[in-house]
Amino acid sequence: MSEHQNIELWNQKRVLWQNSSGYRIVSGNQDNTYLTLWTHDNAKVGELSAVVIQKKHPIRRVVELRAKIRCAEISAAHRGQRLGLQLYAVMLSHLPEGVCGLYSYLPDRNNRRQIPRIYAALRGYVFDGDHAFIDR
Repeated sequence: MSEHQNIELWNQKRVLWQNSSGYRIVSGNQDNTYLTLWTHDNAKVGELSAVVIQKKHPIRRVVELRAKIRCAEISAAHRGQRLGLQLYAVMLSHLPEGVCGLYSYLPDRNNRRQIPRIYAALRGYVFDGDHAFIDR
């Protein structure tokens, strides 16, 4: 399925990604800042939510629109399959026009192992040890 065309509907929600194992990521709002992850048998097993904020970039010194991560969660039984990475990648590619990327305040994150790996895989970077960014 291409990124923005031929969007399939499932339970009145837009399917933004699915794989051959039956997992699907659906959007819960117009801005695609609330994504949920479902199994083939319709069990919700994850979510990624964000809020669009104005954030001054610490290196470029300009104010940008960023999606600030509020919640990133995958049920324990479904971890280790790169589904968290997929949630982040889908959100990043479906954000509204003008949103530069993702932002996370790391002291707020509970998962200190996987989240940094996801940011690294998506060419993200951490500034001053606390502020993580992924550009589009």
